[in-house]
Amino acid sequence: MRCARQAQAPAGGDWYTANMLLTALFASALTVGPAPTVRPVTSFSAVGMTSDLAATLTPAALSAPTLAAASLSLAPTPVLAPALAPAALAATPAAAEGPSPAGALRAAAEPSRPGEASFDGARRLVEANLPDPAIVKSGRAWYLTGTSNRAADAFPLLKSSDLKTWEPAGHIFPAGKRPAWTRAGGYFWAPEIHRVNGRYVVYYTAEDKQGKLALGAAWAKSPEGPWTDLGLPMLENPRVGLIDSHFFRDTDGRQYLYYKEDSNGLSPKERTGIFARELTADGLGFAGEPRRLIENDLAWEGDLIEGPWVVKRGKWYHLIYSANSFADGRYAVGAARSLSPMGPFVKKGEPILSTSGGRVGPGHGMVLKAGGRHHYVHHAWKPGQVGGSDLFSPAFMPPYPPGQFPRVPLIERMRWRENWPVFGAP
Repeated sequence: MRCARQAQAPAGGDWYTANMLLTALFASALTVGPAPTVRPVTSFSAVGMTSDLAATLTPAALSAPTLAAASLSLAPTPVLAPALAPAALAATPAAAEGPSPAGALRAAAEPSRPGEASFDGARRLVEANLPDPAIVKSGRAWYLTGTSNRAADAFPLLKSSDLKTWEPAGHIFPAGKRPAWTRAGGYFWAPEIHRVNGRYVVYYTAEDKQGKLALGAAWAKSPEGPWTDLGLPMLENPRVGLIDSHFFRDTDGRQYLYYKEDSNGLSPKERTGIFARELTADGLGFAGEPRRLIENDLAWEGDLIEGPWVVKRGKWYHLIYSANSFADGRYAVGAARSLSPMGPFVKKGEPILSTSGGRVGPGHGMVLKAGGRHHYVHHAWKPGQVGGSDLFSPAFMPPYPPGQFPRVPLIERMRWRENWPVFGAP
């Protein structure tokens, strides 16, 4: 493998534009403040992250996700929205070829219907195609991001003060500012933003110039950027792609990067593994060698495991992961646990979260903790809208291209039973 530090790397006309034009025209109604202030953390944390939510993650707060009026200029392809006040936008009729952005966002503002809510109150964060969702808290604002696939603007950012109403906040890598080592028109997957060593670091997956999937990293003073990339992959392997990097900070201050070897992409396929490697203090280099933690050795896991997230609870380190094909209802969430962040890990066995209750193929998520309660943020297909003809469409907001269905971001309560994570009623 090759990592940036070992290679002596340096240490160091879209929908957002339309929204900023609206903001400038209607400053009295749509105020966009300065970049959020970075503050010391207090009561709320994304497990493995640091942040400071007061206890606002309540059932009521999760029941009605919306996008603010400022975001009504969003469209699936780069266009400039007409200069209309929010009231006019709310009244814009649907276009003949499908629902207008305004109509789609009004629908997203409604509480999840019985067919769209899972058992125990899983709710949409927003009506959007945003697989592999991740959230970070900065100052008083929440930032939501996720996979953007082949979109020119990589990794959209949505901003909220309450986890209910969201507005666009740009992109991590806008068009023209993608990392130099990445392939033009290539995939950008699974970003996670964490507070590391006094600044924000985004860990992500992208294709290099040869089309090989590799792990990248960039840093900024604010989740809204601007972001400075390492300039070459943080970690790559010439034999096999690497994806789904996850940062975890232990209670003793030591930091680790978890990731997947994409061995299911080889010919012939091989078992996939989740690996862990200790990081340096700045989170941008490695202080130890990789260790294989688990692999797809259970029948329900199919050809692969991926999307690791680590939760420490008491003496136990819980590795939450996803398995099988994301393209259909076989995708599900599993768990393993260990007394050390580097293993050995023992799997629970059967999935802890799978297709049921109005969401199909749930998975690739993160854990949020508030007031002693854990919540799982993940994506899923809607019933009857699974797969489609383009699994990697870059379309972010409805109306979607024909044949494309969204993987929408959801949030639901995660409980504990006999030191294992569980979902559903107590």
